Amino acid sequence: MGRADAHALTRIRVWLACAISFLTILPVSRRLAPDLEDIRRSTFFYPLIGVLLGLVASGCAALLAAVLRVPAGPAAAVVLTLLTALTGALHVDGWMDLADGLASRRPAAEALAVMRDSRVGAVGAAAGALLLLGKWSAIAAVLSGTGAGGGVAWRVAAACAVLGTSRWAMVLAMRLAPYARPIGGLGAAFARAVPGWCLLGAVWPGLALALAVWVAPSPAHARVLTFTGMLAVGGVIGSVGFTGWMRRRFGGMTGDLYGALGEAIEWFGWLALCACSR
Repeated sequence: MGRADAHALTRIRVWLACAISFLTILPVSRRLAPDLEDIRRSTFFYPLIGVLLGLVASGCAALLAAVLRVPAGPAAAVVLTLLTALTGALHVDGWMDLADGLASRRPAAEALAVMRDSRVGAVGAAAGALLLLGKWSAIAAVLSGTGAGGGVAWRVAAACAVLGTSRWAMVLAMRLAPYARPIGGLGAAFARAVPGWCLLGAVWPGLALALAVWVAPSPAHARVLTFTGMLAVGGVIGSVGFTGWMRRRFGGMTGDLYGALGEAIEWFGWLALCACSR
């Protein structure tokens, strides 16, 4: 292996480590020393981290349902708790901050100040509770296997695609809008600064969707294809529509808004999977 190849592999490792560090609470080596460009390029792996989280969640669900015989409702609560813990509830926090900002009905600058406040208001708390309740009910319906939807394997791949697509939607939003605040925060490093080729990270949830179609038995093909279309179209339209709304309301995007978008697309994805699993 030449020096150039070794350098390229090192940079890829750095990008992957950055993605893990930004999207999960898992520890990574501090010796990698990423620069700003590494942090931006790490977004290529954001959807992959979502896919891997989907595998972890599916493994947890399989253990609870098949081995421990835990009913769908409690099993869904454990799966959702695991996902929330692994991500540090960072995006849920963004969702609640957005709810507080919108509920304030103040001008953009003042609403952004409300969102930056570490305290959560009543509207934000209610929004967070409704988000988790919505995701729990959809996951429970998928785990219950009502109607079976033609098997379990395709739903595992589909769950990976849901979590991967929600992360990819965030990357798309990073390309579409400027940063909203005059003084940069965490999200300022990404707003309109992510390389266009990082959108090719869509290949990760795309592979999960292709696997879902491939492993699905013939009776379920129509459902799987419907889910694939819903998730792909919903991910793009949801990201573009949400980003446009935030540009009109706040003048751009922030780290909180990227997280809120990811949660919204994930919730939609779970609902789509629930609908197509019946």
